[in-house]
Amino acid sequence: MSKHLRVEKNNDALVVHFLDKKIHADVAIADLGQELYAVAARPDCRKLVLNFSDVDFLCSAMFGKVLGVKKMMAEKEGVLRLCEMCPNIRLMFKHTGLDRILDIRETEADALGQ
Repeated sequence: MSKHLRVEKNNDALVVHFLDKKIHADVAIADLGQELYAVAARPDCRKLVLNFSDVDFLCSAMFGKVLGVKKMMAEKEGVLRLCEMCPNIRLMFKHTGLDRILDIRETEADALGQ
């Protein structure tokens, strides 16, 4: 049972929903990162969607965790997509340039390719 994530299977994808509205150092970003890495490491994880719909604050330390997941997925030729970001979080990804190296979609359905 995860403390920070809810993982759902949707056809050929695993969809991660974050349980914390605010993701910051006080949420134990290391634990959250370990949980994310564990999902990405699963043998059945070939397509991973990170759904940020319930998150309204994201600390910059989380960027490193997302990039770590991207690397893990790339190593096994998997797909990583992010979706459902509030405008402030989307702006953070844009200002850091991460929107150019991460596949960010508006909706979960779009991220799933439906």
